[in-house]
Amino acid sequence: MKARRLDDGGMSVILDQREWRIFSALLAQYASGLDRPPPPSHSSKDPLIEESNTWLREMQATHRQNLVKRAATWLETGSSSSTEDSSQKMLRLSGHDVEWMLQVFNDLRVSHWMLLGCPNEVDLKGEKWTEAQLPSVWSMGLCGMFQSLLLQALNGSGKPGDPSGDELTP
Repeated sequence: MKARRLDDGGMSVILDQREWRIFSALLAQYASGLDRPPPPSHSSKDPLIEESNTWLREMQATHRQNLVKRAATWLETGSSSSTEDSSQKMLRLSGHDVEWMLQVFNDLRVSHWMLLGCPNEVDLKGEKWTEAQLPSVWSMGLCGMFQSLLLQALNGSGKPGDPSGDELTP
C-alpha cells in the first residue's frame, strides 16, 4: 500500500490487487451491517441521565447506519481508478473520506473485538481461537493495519513533496 497526503488535505492511496480485495472485503463486511453485540448498559435511577443515555444510543445508531449506507454506496460506485499499472487500484480520498474510512475500520475492529468477547491484548496473542472465530481475528487485525497505515500517512509519512514517505507497508 502506498499512501501520500495531498496538498488539499486529502490522500492518494495505491493498493495492489491483494490489498484491494482485502480492503473491498472489509468495506463489504461493514456495508452488510455486521452484527455488533450491544454495549453493556449502565442504568441510572436518574431519569435525566437515562433519557440522555437513550438519546445517545439512538444518535450512535443513526450515525452508524449512515456510515453503513455510505460504505454500500462507495462499493457500488467503484470509488477507485486503475493506475497505469493495471494490477493496482488508486483511491483519491478527501479529508472527509479519510476520516470516514478511519471510523469504518475502527467500528469494524471494535465489532469483531466484541464478538470475540472483548479479549485483552495478552489474550489476543495467546488465545487458541476456534475456526469460527478466525475470521473475526483476521478482520480485526486487518482493520487495525489499514487504520495504522492511514494514520501514518496523515501524521507525517507521505507528506506532500516527501518522496521518502511514499510507501507505507504493514
